[in-house]
Amino acid sequence: MDWDLLCERGKSEDSEWSKVRDEELDIIVSCVEKYKSIIENRRTNKISQDAKQQAWENIAAEFRFWPGVRPISAKQIKKCWENLKARARQEQKLNESQLGQDFQIHELAESNFTRRIDRVRSIIGSTAEADVDPYETFVKVEVQVDEGVETITSEGLRPETPVDDSSGVPTNPLENLNSSTDATTTAELTGYSDCNNLSTNPEFITPNHSTYKTSYNRIRRRRAKIATPYSRPHPDPDTSENQARLNMLQQKMKQDSIEHEARMEILKLEKAYWEAKVTQALMDTQSRDHTLD
Repeated sequence: MDWDLLCERGKSEDSEWSKVRDEELDIIVSCVEKYKSIIENRRTNKISQDAKQQAWENIAAEFRFWPGVRPISAKQIKKCWENLKARARQEQKLNESQLGQDFQIHELAESNFTRRIDRVRSIIGSTAEADVDPYETFVKVEVQVDEGVETITSEGLRPETPVDDSSGVPTNPLENLNSSTDATTTAELTGYSDCNNLSTNPEFITPNHSTYKTSYNRIRRRRAKIATPYSRPHPDPDTSENQARLNMLQQKMKQDSIEHEARMEILKLEKAYWEAKVTQALMDTQSRDHTLD
């Protein structure tokens, strides 16, 4: 399959062409690079999906402004970009699988296709990491000297381990440290001087502030866990919840009582008003009858 030219096969609703030229692919990569933060966003919510769709529409509009390009839809540009990403990931895995075996087996020529793949790889980032042991890999390195070509392998790059001449057993280079260095390292790590030197060197190196603070905090936490007669027990979660409900009911009863008293006062005022009005009507009627008599 020609990944350099092939972008999408089959019938298209927007155009009748199925191949994309190199110049058009370079333009697509340039346009996508401007919107890479939106296009390569891994979020799948509605806001991100709408932003990606709008970005593809903007890319298609910018693509049409370039001179000498054929009309292409946002769907086709998205398909081209997916194919370019797949090709870039394939090249990345191929390069890393052959890394350390033979550098001359897989040599890509410096072309527009190679530069385009590098740009796509820089946009999407590296998706595969090489897992190669630098000592176990057999690497050939040719060194040009005066008499000829000398081949150096990775076996010569391994770190040399000293061997004891008397027994022929490899020795540990870390064991060659003297006792004074070990004593100094121990004193630096622990914060205390060597106990054997207390008679000759009475100076005592006190522990640093962080060690004292850590020990003090540990003792405080330990004492806090011990129950004392004066310590208040922690309330049960159920008891706290029931107490909160009881307080809420009491507050509601108090509020209802206040509202009831207010309504009763209003009813009393209305009753007094109508009693006064009825009394006034009776007095008017009596005075009218007395006048007629």
